[in-house]
Amino acid sequence: MFGSARKTSQHIALKDKLVAFSRKMQYWISAVQQNNFECFQMLSDFLKESKVDLDMEIRDGIKAHLSSLQQSLSDYFPNPENQDNY
Repeated sequence: MFGSARKTSQHIALKDKLVAFSRKMQYWISAVQQNNFECFQMLSDFLKESKVDLDMEIRDGIKAHLSSLQQSLSDYFPNPENQDNY
């Protein structure tokens, strides 16, 4: 009985972490679209210190990479917000 409850609580914790990470990636994508790089500390510091803006091509590359990561996570763990079990 305790093993089953433990496994269920571990699944809930994993599901919560997957949902949170997916939301964080969506936030990052949104931030990049708004030309806000504060969530990428080293990049943000570099841009401030060098007083340059990223080219649209580089921003698009970052967005594409983040979207690809989010899609890969979604492919591996489909719909974690709507599933009770894996």
